[in-house]
Amino acid sequence: LRIADVFKARGDLVSVEELLAEKKRSISSRNDLNRLEIVSGQLMMYRGELDTLNEHVREIMSWLKSTDIEFNDLLDVISLNLAFHKEHELYLKFGTAQLLLQQNKRMEALSILENMTEIDKPVIGELVQYQTAYIHFLQQDFQIALESAQVLSGETIYSELAHILQAEIVDFIYNDIELAVNIYLEFLERFPDSIYYDEIRLRLRQLAS
Repeated sequence: LRIADVFKARGDLVSVEELLAEKKRSISSRNDLNRLEIVSGQLMMYRGELDTLNEHVREIMSWLKSTDIEFNDLLDVISLNLAFHKEHELYLKFGTAQLLLQQNKRMEALSILENMTEIDKPVIGELVQYQTAYIHFLQQDFQIALESAQVLSGETIYSELAHILQAEIVDFIYNDIELAVNIYLEFLERFPDSIYYDEIRLRLRQLAS
């Protein structure tokens, strides 16, 4: 699959498909086949093939146990795709942006994503806004990343991640411990059921000591 990553980084999805087809013919392990099918699903996302991807993901899930790690990951894909229901043109733009990110073409991806931020559906809008903030962070445009992350104020996982991004920029980049503590405390108050709750509490203890 490392070779497949090289082809994806080049944007050569046809070569990825040919490689996957060759691998599938020589593999009998269901687990290994599932991994290949998941990569096939990534190609469908890059091409904006929303309905085809949904069917593909459901088929893979039928081969998995509910306790498998991949099962929950695929549930997340289904949940996200439901938010794009009947938004095929929007999904195509989103998939194109993800492929550009895979190719490390961040600014081109950013240009697409920034034109998608005005979206009525909260899950999509917050995902796009979070990705926008994170790309600015990767580009070391920390103040823009901070301001972009502050826009998110909803209840989705992307609002949680944006809040953490704000705190970590202030904490590790700006070294403003007092402000970082306040942002971490605000996170605990806003998201008491977050999977990141314990990690944030641990970081607060480290700052206090």
